[in-house]
Amino acid sequence: MTNLADAFHHAIRHWDRQKDGDKTYSRAQKVMALIATSPEKWTLDEVDHTHLEQAARSLEGQGLGPATVNRYIAAFRGIWRLSHATPPPFTTRQEPPGRQHIPTEAQLKEMLAWLEGRTGIREVATYDDTAMALIILKETGLRVSELLALTRHDVDPQDDWITVADSKSGEGRRIPTTHYIAMLCYGNIPLKLDYSAFIRRWNECKKSLSLPDWLTPHTLRHYRASKLAEAGISVPIIAELLGHSSWKTTMRYTHVSKQALRDAVTLQASTVEGVGGTHELERSKP
Repeated sequence: MTNLADAFHHAIRHWDRQKDGDKTYSRAQKVMALIATSPEKWTLDEVDHTHLEQAARSLEGQGLGPATVNRYIAAFRGIWRLSHATPPPFTTRQEPPGRQHIPTEAQLKEMLAWLEGRTGIREVATYDDTAMALIILKETGLRVSELLALTRHDVDPQDDWITVADSKSGEGRRIPTTHYIAMLCYGNIPLKLDYSAFIRRWNECKKSLSLPDWLTPHTLRHYRASKLAEAGISVPIIAELLGHSSWKTTMRYTHVSKQALRDAVTLQASTVEGVGGTHELERSKP
């Protein structure tokens, strides 16, 4: 039976010929590292669904959303298909139902207060930087990886722009922001923590405050998209700001609150009244 290392190297030759093969390679490699420290000692039939579940939970613990976790696992399972073998089964992750995966202002304020209150303890700088990261992420919609990769050269504090050199879509983008956020970035970037430290502090805060499991850093992108949508910003512009290559992805990110929907109806009703007057609809009698 082919061992995992040989099958992986065989898959690399296929991915090298694909447009986004480097992304598939990095995703598969990350999952393989979570499962097998010595892949040359594993045969393909020794990897089963329990190993994939453990890897998926580890990825979720790092703050990755359901769709991203599915892409990582799919890349890894592709090793079997390219070796003409049957991949181990995996139950794909589903987005939480309804609007519950949008953090509230109260939840974010609670997290900020907790993080900013960690004074006088070891590694206090990582708590301070996690608090700053939370503010920047919720106000810009940046991905965590994009924020941590920023340098001062990427921030224009005069015209209030942030330049993302390399985003998930493979293309850079420029994001307009408020002067406060531009100055916060310019004065504190690069942050004094890496991705692992940020996720560790985030999860520690969430656990201490008994906040729901779905409240991951990724939900701050949904929060930002929803706030922009409620402000009347069009989907194409929101897609550009978030770095989405497809509007369909952006549509999944935007969740308009019930109050915003009510305000929209009220505004529409007042407009109709101003144009044609009010009209009472009579109910037909039985």
